Amino acid sequence: MAANLLKDKPSFRLFDLVALREDYPLDNLHAGEIGVLVEQWGDEPVWEVEFFDEETKETKAVATLEEKNFYLV
Repeated sequence: MAANLLKDKPSFRLFDLVALREDYPLDNLHAGEIGVLVEQWGDEPVWEVEFFDEETKETKAVATLEEKNFYLV
């Protein structure tokens, strides 16, 4: 039974591409926007995600998000 639970949980790793599940207006980020996982905070499912401006290729925002806030691309 434990193996099935682990199998069903997404396995996130550093530098994975993820997409937002919802808008974050304070950071000017929108649902579906793509970011890169750049740091995991402790053993909790909390990640620092870096988002880039598509035109300038510069960092647009860095957000600290729980795994429930994004999905693998």
